[in-house]
Amino acid sequence: MDSAANRLVDLGERDRVKSATETQTPATKFVAPRHSSRRIIFRCGLALGSVAAATALGVLADRCDLHESVFTLFVLAVALTSWYAGVWPAVVAFGFGVLAFNYYFTGPSYSISFTREDFAYFSVFALFSGLLIWFGIVRRRAEADLRQSRDELEIKVAGRTAELRKTKCEHKKFCGSAPACSTSRTTRFLCAT
Repeated sequence: MDSAANRLVDLGERDRVKSATETQTPATKFVAPRHSSRRIIFRCGLALGSVAAATALGVLADRCDLHESVFTLFVLAVALTSWYAGVWPAVVAFGFGVLAFNYYFTGPSYSISFTREDFAYFSVFALFSGLLIWFGIVRRRAEADLRQSRDELEIKVAGRTAELRKTKCEHKKFCGSAPACSTSRTTRFLCAT
C-alpha cells in the first residue's frame, strides 16, 4: 500500500511540467552578457572586412573598365553586414563604404571631397542601405517571434502530454479494478481501449 502511494507521487512528479527557471542549473540562472567579445569582434570585423573586400573588388573592376559595378559592390557589403551582423555593424559598413567610395572611385581620386555628383551617389547609396538594414531588422523580429511561438507550443504540448499520461494512468487504474464480468457497456468500452 505504501509503495503504491509512493509510485503515484513519483508518477505525478514525473508528469509535472517544469518551468524554464526550474530546469536551469544554478550557474545558468544568472543572465550572461548578451554579446560576448568574440561576437562583437566578429560583427565589427564583418563590417570592416566587407567594405575592404568591396573596395578591393571595386579597384579590380575599375581597372577592368567596369566602373558601373563598383557601386553595387558597396551595396552588397552593407547587405551582407546587415544580414549576418546586425544593424549597427551595417551602419558602420555604410559609413566606411561612403568614405572608401569617395576616396577611391569619385573625382578627384585619392582624396575625400564631396561634389554634387557625389551627393547623388550617396543619397541612392543611403536609400538602398537603409532599405537593406530595415529588411534585416524585420527578419530578426520575425525570427524572434517564431522562436517565442515555438517555445510556447512546446510548453503546451508538454502540458497536454502530461494530462494524457495522467488520464491514461487513471484509465488503467479504473480498468484494473473493474470486475472481470462487468456487463456495463461503458466499462467494457473504456477497458477495451
